[in-house]
Amino acid sequence: MLDGLEATELKLSEVSAGLRIDAEMYQKIYLETEVLLKQKDFSTLNNEAVSIKKGIFDISADCYVESGIPFIRISNLKNMVIDENDIIFIPEAEHENNQETALIRNDVILSKTAYPAASLVTLEECNTSQDTIAVKLKTNSKCNSHYLVTFFNSRYGLTQMRRWFTGNIQMHLNLTDCKELFIPLLASPFQEQIKFTFEKSIELKEQSKALYAEAESLLLAELGLQDWQPTEETIAVKSFAASFGSTGRLDAEYYHPEKQRVLDHLAKMPGQSVGQHFVSVEETLNPLQSVSNESVQNYDLDDALQFFLDEKEAIPAFELGSTKNRFKKGDILVSRLRSYLKEIALADVSETSNCVGSSEFIVLRPRNKVISAELLLVYLRSLPVQQILRWCQSGSNHPRFMQEDLLSIKIPDRLITIQSEIIKIIQDAIKAHRESKRLLEIAKRGVELAIEQNEGAALAWMSAAT
Repeated sequence: MLDGLEATELKLSEVSAGLRIDAEMYQKIYLETEVLLKQKDFSTLNNEAVSIKKGIFDISADCYVESGIPFIRISNLKNMVIDENDIIFIPEAEHENNQETALIRNDVILSKTAYPAASLVTLEECNTSQDTIAVKLKTNSKCNSHYLVTFFNSRYGLTQMRRWFTGNIQMHLNLTDCKELFIPLLASPFQEQIKFTFEKSIELKEQSKALYAEAESLLLAELGLQDWQPTEETIAVKSFAASFGSTGRLDAEYYHPEKQRVLDHLAKMPGQSVGQHFVSVEETLNPLQSVSNESVQNYDLDDALQFFLDEKEAIPAFELGSTKNRFKKGDILVSRLRSYLKEIALADVSETSNCVGSSEFIVLRPRNKVISAELLLVYLRSLPVQQILRWCQSGSNHPRFMQEDLLSIKIPDRLITIQSEIIKIIQDAIKAHRESKRLLEIAKRGVELAIEQNEGAALAWMSAAT
């Protein structure tokens, strides 16, 4: 009768302390994970933390400011650290009024909503939103924060957290359940090695960011725009012929002086447009018409917050919810939606990868070898060019710029003289970023091996892997 089904038989005394009797709670993988963790010396998060608090509850988007205290949302919990690409800020006063959830470097943030996640705080200070849980460890805790985050991102940590998520439409992790999460107390020398590996990963990620900043500084200096700052001027006077008569646009933002100032500066230099150097590829994949056994790597807009796209796990094409744009190695993907997010990335995938992305992506492919994809990447993400795209947008809820506006932007010929240097810097930045990610994977697997076998076996494997 149970052919193809899974059933678990428990005594009443074995039911969880929260008296949950839903079948999901007692899946075989959850019970096996609990048994495995309890074979080690273990503690609970509540025993190791001095504070476990839900993030700020009563705060609206109207409170957000251009600069202030970083405000961490669940979307910022990526790859075990804080992703700063789309970070927002709250006023200092709001931060002071919510000191219970105020965190500093090396504190921990867990996901409370949607899916399990854990990140180390890599900022000097921050506060957290209601969809996260702020954790501060005791000074005498038997686990360090780097190890704790690594464990929660390991197979056993994620499985344990996933078990305690409840809800129908949107899943949530109850604070009470969160406090009872098991933490294996692995030996201190092993935890220190995990911390060392984690910190090396952070160092490489910062190195990658510094290299990218170096490439952008080099480009702006060559353009004579290294000290460029947006103007406060907001009034532009245009004739009918120079405005609607030639562009078809009547919105005042399109003629913003800030945009015109950049265009005038670029106009003084010889060059050709983006469209003359790159072609916009319009090859799509409709999942309803896909080959039955086709698998694809699917990229969303937020994947392009990072300046390059890395390999992803492939999924069946029929699982895609909508038509996607195809792209391949060496293409530049530019999101036409909300330009201020700078969702522009180089597709640094393998030649054989079958990749698709959001229909909001404009896919640019080199027509020739005059301008490299790396140079275009840095150019389009630079502040002056971003201002052009910003004032080309139309729409309030979902502001977009037109493909024609992107393709018409001039690329000065003088940038060719620094192209080889830009290419090398970007490739080095990608290499450092990938090595950073690899070290975190080594740390996670090391924790898993220590749980499955012992710390000695895990350290031996980590030494060989690094």
